Amino acid sequence: MIGAGGFDTDTSTTYLDQNGNAIKRKALSKQAKDTLHDYKLIQYDMTAGKGYLNDTNFFTVK
Repeated sequence: MIGAGGFDTDTSTTYLDQNGNAIKRKALSKQAKDTLHDYKLIQYDMTAGKGYLNDTNFFTVK
């Protein structure tokens, strides 16, 4: 359900397995948990961090 302003009022995260079924975070593989952690670090750097990625080739598209 999308609320006012186009945002969903349910802020919980849904994790999916390879078949698209909802699973709990603790059921993710170690690789998936590691990737999620990396993603969160990138997201933080881009939104509230010091922007370290801006000084790298991270955003360069080949």
